Amino acid sequence: MSKLPTRPAFHASPENTRKALEGQDARIESGLAARPWTAARLRGLQTLSLDAAARRASADPADPLIARDLERAACAGAGLFAAVAAGAGAELETPVPGGEGTATTSGAAPDPRVADPIDWRSSLLCALAVRHPRATELLATVPAATLQALAPADPEWTTLERAALQAFALRRPDAGDRLLDAARAADPATVPEISRDWVLDVVSPSLQLAFRALARDQAGFDTWIVAAVKGHHHYYQGRAERKRSALSQLALAPLAMACVARDLGVSTTITSDYLPRHLIER
Repeated sequence: MSKLPTRPAFHASPENTRKALEGQDARIESGLAARPWTAARLRGLQTLSLDAAARRASADPADPLIARDLERAACAGAGLFAAVAAGAGAELETPVPGGEGTATTSGAAPDPRVADPIDWRSSLLCALAVRHPRATELLATVPAATLQALAPADPEWTTLERAALQAFALRRPDAGDRLLDAARAADPATVPEISRDWVLDVVSPSLQLAFRALARDQAGFDTWIVAAVKGHHHYYQGRAERKRSALSQLALAPLAMACVARDLGVSTTITSDYLPRHLIER
């Protein structure tokens, strides 16, 4: 099997990473304590928490606090998109990280400046990675029309990918067919050039991993997780601004797929600093 790429050192020094995490942790704790949660506050919590998880992974992939950060991102994202789906004026109960019950969240009108389908995608992947059933359920049942309203110009393949991820997360009987439909639509040879790297390096391998996990295809899963890690590495090393992104340090989609696969009986032996092993084996 071909060798996996080595994760490059993050551009921030260990000291700067530590200081950044201290500041982020304080802001996240403050946001979690403020009630009721608004859509804008939840968007900030989701972004900060996912960034914190990636920065923590850059310093130590075995850090147990990565799981806490991802759970916070999952719960904040679930609350955000449940609020958008409920609409302005609604009040609903959404999950609180740490198993602390629920929090009242104010509904919100669809606003792409506050909620974006890319954030929905990363939130669902966080929920799968930490195996959070309520956050997974909320994110996997956001109506397709709600997500479409947030990005009406998105191409069809994005709609099919979102539907496939929802079916996969809920392990619906049609999940395999949905994944195949999305994989056919997300053909790097036919998508616009602006999206080609994202589709080739990130989306296509993730869909293949999900399909192999559902099929309990150990050999196929191991082949595609190598491709997914390589794709993640290639995507985030492709441009200077991506290299500087903390998200380059954590292969979130392959990680989420490996966690689900393990629960389905597919335990990959592939190891990489991009994939915190302790999360897969929880």
